[in-house]
Amino acid sequence: MSYYDMHIEKYEKAVIKPNVPADFHEFWAQMVKRSQDKPIAYTRKEVKTPYCLLDLYEIRYNAADDTEVVAWLQVPKNIPGKKPCIVRFHGGSGQKGIAWTIVGAGMCCLMIDVRGQGGETVDNGVYHSGGDYNHGMQSGILDKNEYYLGNVYLDAYRAVEVAALLEEVDPERIGVSGGSQGGGMALVTAALNKRVKAADVHCPSYTCIHNRMENRSGVIGRITDYIFRHPEHLELIWDNVRYFDGLNHAPDITVPTFVGLTMDDKVCLPQFTYSAYKALNCEKEIRYYPYSPHSGPAYQMLDVMYFFQKYL
Repeated sequence: MSYYDMHIEKYEKAVIKPNVPADFHEFWAQMVKRSQDKPIAYTRKEVKTPYCLLDLYEIRYNAADDTEVVAWLQVPKNIPGKKPCIVRFHGGSGQKGIAWTIVGAGMCCLMIDVRGQGGETVDNGVYHSGGDYNHGMQSGILDKNEYYLGNVYLDAYRAVEVAALLEEVDPERIGVSGGSQGGGMALVTAALNKRVKAADVHCPSYTCIHNRMENRSGVIGRITDYIFRHPEHLELIWDNVRYFDGLNHAPDITVPTFVGLTMDDKVCLPQFTYSAYKALNCEKEIRYYPYSPHSGPAYQMLDVMYFFQKYL
């Protein structure tokens, strides 16, 4: 048996199936309406750079809860007309950056700073529970209507809407992309926002949340830590997190989706990524990255950009 066959057989035996709440779609329809009911307001300011291959702009837009989300729009120079745009989401506690692999392929990139993390977006959400360690994974954990991840996902949904308004962007050719936290955000955004035409999902975090709570992997362990101190809330939290689990959103994606599986990942375990891939009912591709840790190999973006060139 080959290396890949051996591991895929192991992943097949460990597949986790979606566990979708009865009111899941009703809940998310109401959440999306919360964003749609808030008129989009954004500002745009050119950012001076030493680069000759792109133009850079700071975009600030209002979230559904009036948090000001800060983003960078990156536009390739000397390519006329409207262009495809990739809305790119960074990993946990990261921040926006220059997406050379996207701009170098002749596409625009809009990259946001996720609220309350390593960048400029300050989280103005109101949370009445959680937050023992002042960390988003606990904020609002006892009320799914105000939970931190709900705000993060709506910010991502809205980023696609903002991208569609930008003069350089072809609104019919928008994709979403990310790894780890960014992969989880891309997955959910592709499920919720029908403007998205293709999705790149690498080792998606916020997927198989119950299982990650059990092994305390990555930031999801913060939820487990909260339950350890407040066991009286176990069942409520156990139910609430199902609404934010990317595994439960995966079957709703209808556009081509690229999945990157990092085979030596100790944070977003490979069987969790594989489970998300199996749950997809759309046209899909998967690439296995042998002995790759959580960050993934640099060359994975070659695969990603060939994928986006095909579908955008």
